[in-house]
Amino acid sequence: MKKLNIKKLAAIATGAVLVGTAVAPIVTAAFTNLTKDDVVNAQGEPVVSVVAGTNAAVSDFVWAGNIAAKVAQLSTRTVSVTSGAGDGNATLSNVSVDLTIGGSTTVSGGKEYKDSYLTSVQGSTTNGRYEFGRSTTVQGLTLTGRPIQLSHSQLPSLYEATDTLRYNGSDTTVTMKEYIGINADARFDTTGTQWKDLALFVNGENDFNYTVDLGTGIYRYEATAGATDFQDDQNDNQRIPLFGKRYVVQKVANTDTSSINYVRLIEDTAKQTFSVDDTFTVKGKAGYAWAGETLTVTLTQIGQSSSGGSYTAKFTLYDEDGVVINTQSTQRKNYVQFQDAQGNYVVQDSIYFDDILVTNTQDLSTGTVDLYVGAASVDLYDGKGYPYDASNTNGPWDWKVTLSEGTGTAGTSTDANKLLSIAIGNSRKVWDATNPIFPSTPGQSLTGKTTDPVKLLAGTGDPNEGYAYIDFKGWEEKESTTPIVVGSNNIKYKDTSGTEHNIPFYINLSTSASGNSFSFDTKTVYYKTNTTDLNFTLGKDNNVLNGIDVVTDDSNTIFDTARGLDMNMIAIVGNYTRTLDLNNVAYTCTVFPAVDGNKHLNCLADGNVTFAKATITSATSTDYLGGLSTTLNKSYYYDDGNTTKGDENRAYRASPVVLEGANSQTYNYALYVNETYSPSVWLLLDAQTMTAEYNKHVRLFGTDTGELGQIISTDPQYYFPDVLDIGGNPADNSFSVAQLAIDENNTTGTYDMNVYIDSATHKTVTFPNVNLSNYSSDVNFNGTWEYSMSLRNDEPYLHQAYTDWGSKVVLADGVVTATMPQNRRYIDLIVGGSATTTTPTGGDDLTGLTLNTTQTTPSGTKVTVTNVTGTCAAGGACTPASYEKVVPLQGNLVFTDVTRPAGKVIIVGGYLVNSLARNLTLADNTTLQDALTKSGDMKAEKLPNGDMIVAGYTADDTGRAAQDLINTLDALVQ
Repeated sequence: MKKLNIKKLAAIATGAVLVGTAVAPIVTAAFTNLTKDDVVNAQGEPVVSVVAGTNAAVSDFVWAGNIAAKVAQLSTRTVSVTSGAGDGNATLSNVSVDLTIGGSTTVSGGKEYKDSYLTSVQGSTTNGRYEFGRSTTVQGLTLTGRPIQLSHSQLPSLYEATDTLRYNGSDTTVTMKEYIGINADARFDTTGTQWKDLALFVNGENDFNYTVDLGTGIYRYEATAGATDFQDDQNDNQRIPLFGKRYVVQKVANTDTSSINYVRLIEDTAKQTFSVDDTFTVKGKAGYAWAGETLTVTLTQIGQSSSGGSYTAKFTLYDEDGVVINTQSTQRKNYVQFQDAQGNYVVQDSIYFDDILVTNTQDLSTGTVDLYVGAASVDLYDGKGYPYDASNTNGPWDWKVTLSEGTGTAGTSTDANKLLSIAIGNSRKVWDATNPIFPSTPGQSLTGKTTDPVKLLAGTGDPNEGYAYIDFKGWEEKESTTPIVVGSNNIKYKDTSGTEHNIPFYINLSTSASGNSFSFDTKTVYYKTNTTDLNFTLGKDNNVLNGIDVVTDDSNTIFDTARGLDMNMIAIVGNYTRTLDLNNVAYTCTVFPAVDGNKHLNCLADGNVTFAKATITSATSTDYLGGLSTTLNKSYYYDDGNTTKGDENRAYRASPVVLEGANSQTYNYALYVNETYSPSVWLLLDAQTMTAEYNKHVRLFGTDTGELGQIISTDPQYYFPDVLDIGGNPADNSFSVAQLAIDENNTTGTYDMNVYIDSATHKTVTFPNVNLSNYSSDVNFNGTWEYSMSLRNDEPYLHQAYTDWGSKVVLADGVVTATMPQNRRYIDLIVGGSATTTTPTGGDDLTGLTLNTTQTTPSGTKVTVTNVTGTCAAGGACTPASYEKVVPLQGNLVFTDVTRPAGKVIIVGGYLVNSLARNLTLADNTTLQDALTKSGDMKAEKLPNGDMIVAGYTADDTGRAAQDLINTLDALVQ
């Protein structure tokens, strides 16, 4: 049976278990417009999270688990099946699946780095490079930056031991260690010609390296005086590690300049001992007469060159028919190399004659010979390629060897007589702007790229390829995120409680004397306008003007509190008429004699606008906006100046209209009235700061009407639409640019990105634009990058980017979306070896799960696998031609309303237990509070913004709503 190896199908939050659908009655699904694309993308990855309320009953989390399991069943993608293999898997008949449900991913036998922030500085000499660097030196290598070195303590597969070596008949102990080193620079790159993306760069020579530290070293000369190259003989036994294996040092060759030229190693495989007439088999070498044949070697004789001379062994090679091919007599510490008549070496396997033991010098036939049969030999040439290629001695090489000897003087220094380290690192093989390492975690690349773990010795085909690897995961994903969206006449964000707000740049009102209303951030505001002249009174009992106190004192003096008690004091003396500036609006006022001991003013206004929380005809004193009551002036009175359009005095920032939105949040708007042009009445968003989740901020600074690139004192300190009604002209070549800023790192003093809005289109400025000399981008970042980073709508400029904080900023269709993590994110990097495993922990395992059957995990979650099917004819077409492959899910699907991630969500539970359910606008424009008023009420529908809601008045009602969604998801499973 061939298993489809799927490590994870779904990760479901702890405690969320699937219960049988019989718990709640089957009801007709309300999600009539739901499609599979609303739940998973084309790659089979979920695009929704399931969110239950922190204060909810356990049953809400049970139903959240039910829904998550159904989403997991939809996490499939279509895979073609050809010639008995589908997506790398073998024959698909008799399929079964192994699953792990829940838990978290842990790395064992490797080193995971999740404690470095991204610093997107480009270039090799700056401090921003090498986020993962720790140490400053690497044995035998000179590197720029802060390279990491990992030893056995981080990668258990690396060799580390104290060994006994023999040199010239004397034993010594040497501690030898293997290391893996990397110099890695993670950044959001803007230099690549094909992409602009988050990537890891390993772009210098030896930035990915393997090193053997030989401790006090091995000897490189036959004698410590240093003259003759070291050659393994009967008095020597120098063995060293290489890629986790033990090798015999057979030779060390030195140059005329006292540098080491090369080292020849022989793999120290299990030694075999042979007596005379013993046999063993080898393979014939490709390209010659006995290619691929199984040949036989016989130890035919042990001899001696002369009395007291060196011992030799004679070996005979036979073909499969027993015919002699060649005979060789060889001394110990040499290869046995069989030849044909033309002198060609005809045996594929290496045969190294290590030693001979003669116990009876009178009868040599009793001796034994130690051989390494099939043992690999390795030549390591200093400054040359690895693996060594005799046909390429001048390079370039993808990987290169560095041999390091002692620095003393040969013959006088023991250190100079030794080989101290062997390093093998990348040379031509680099991962730079043309070939970066993209995150291996799907969805983190902005350009849809992923890169599998990068292997040591990649591309060599060497048996040791992959002895270590680098896995750049991308961003460490534990942080919750919050989005701020700016553009298309809107600021969209979530406040500190998680309540979503949609705040318009402007609101255009009608001139309705009978009353009208508009919707503002889930609330309804009622108003009426009057554009005829009228009088209002100040003093006596009417001491509020446009929501701000204007009071008299005992000395018959009026104080304009909009600008402070010590400013614009107006002495009321005598009876006269004059123009007074009250709260930044000029009115014609007449002083009247004292009433109840105080004089008062009767002022003329050009009109007024009244705002209330209830219809104007039914509003009571507490309904009027601005704290106005029935005994005070309960309207906003204006004087339009009766001048040409464009007069700035027509917008009254000193007397803001305060609108209340969702979650009782308030927002200031400047009232703008122009009687001479339409007439038209506008509410224009005032300059102010809005505090979002996790102490993020978005601020409007005002509108640059002079194209200066900055807001000056004469510019409107509010959003100024470039429209005819209020003095603009969207058809001309003059621009009014509203300036907003977003703070991602929790400090209001410094904003991290500026957003520029064309107030004629209410979207970001369109480029290229020859009429704007002081603006060159739609989004400008204030963070630290070596190269200026900004977003623009046109090519070849960036349309999306990551900041060093870990925020994802996207510019699309004139709208900017900044999705920001709660805390600054770390970069996630795994350096692994042959013993490294990445496994889910804490979850429940299910094995051998066959199609269309259900199993239950120990915690009670029921899982069914469907439609992974197909049978292929050997070497022919497959039936079916494709199948739905289950896509492993990354992380949890179930969250609380406190930890919910960015993106679309399925909200489980009503507004009393789930903060995401508060103030929701349903498809019919009513609120969830309106829909859930008594036991038995429930709502199950897709919301206008793409989220979904399953909520009821009681916990049982929520279960019924959740069952509606589950029924719909069942119908989508193909």
